[in-house]
Amino acid sequence: MKRLAVATVAIALVLPAAAAGQDDAAPAPDPSVTEPFMASATGSVVAGPSGSFLLLDVDDAPAGDGAASLTLRPTLGGSLARGTVYDAEGSIKLRFVFKAGAPAPDGTRTLAGTGTFFGGSGAYKRARGRFTVTGSRSPAGVDTLAFDGRVRHDRPVEAAPPSRSARGQ
Repeated sequence: MKRLAVATVAIALVLPAAAAGQDDAAPAPDPSVTEPFMASATGSVVAGPSGSFLLLDVDDAPAGDGAASLTLRPTLGGSLARGTVYDAEGSIKLRFVFKAGAPAPDGTRTLAGTGTFFGGSGAYKRARGRFTVTGSRSPAGVDTLAFDGRVRHDRPVEAAPPSRSARGQ
């Protein structure tokens, strides 16, 4: 019993000292950045054997032009789109729910919804954020969408400057 009490006191004295050393360390810099996400996209719904897909040509994404591939599922009163947007710096996973309005006299339908970013790769690793999506669907089935929101993701890794030996000095 006496040994157990001595061991308990020794552990109690060592643990606070170890924890105190951790408090002296500087916090790691936040590896993420929050930025606007605004893009426009045009594409069509393609029916496949396992469901419908929305294939989009994306313009003006944060890193320039890209593409998106989304699966579509009907929901109560609308549709759920889930997929990935690709651009030069990586990919962003997203999902959104949208509704199509009643057809206008020319057959065009308005589209409106909200969504979230929930992951990605490259510069968009660990992406999180929210956005709205608005647009229209033509009678020919062509969707034109505008995404507007904010996304938080890892900062792109910047290339290190060349070493002196690599510069010939």
